[in-house]
Amino acid sequence: TLQSLNLSNNYLGVTATQYLSDALKQNNTLITLDLSGNNLGIKGAEFLADALPYTTTLITLNISKTQVLDQGSQTIAIALLSNTSLKSLDLRGNSIEESGAQKFISLLRQNRRLISLNLHENRIDPITVQTIDTLLLYNTEMMHSE
Repeated sequence: TLQSLNLSNNYLGVTATQYLSDALKQNNTLITLDLSGNNLGIKGAEFLADALPYTTTLITLNISKTQVLDQGSQTIAIALLSNTSLKSLDLRGNSIEESGAQKFISLLRQNRRLISLNLHENRIDPITVQTIDTLLLYNTEMMHSE
């Protein structure tokens, strides 16, 4: 059974992301998915977000440098409110701004499963980054105390 899928830097676009998202909704074995370096864009982020509530085994998702932008990152954050498996998310280099980062602060206050969130190379205020890091540390401590 497929547990890890690396499709990084494969020129994937919105259509491929749509097909992949449909498959994710029915998959119960995939643990790691790397889509970094593809041109997913906002629409691709929306397709992924649509699948996230159904992915019960996915632990690591890398969508760094996929041009999901601020709007796409917010859609992902909202979808993760309904996801119970994801622990690590890489959104590095996606031109995410303060409003997108604030959605992740809200997410981290409600979803204690996420313990790693890479938002480097985005347009986020250092104080906001510090708040996110504090929430991630809290989530990590809570996970170890369970």
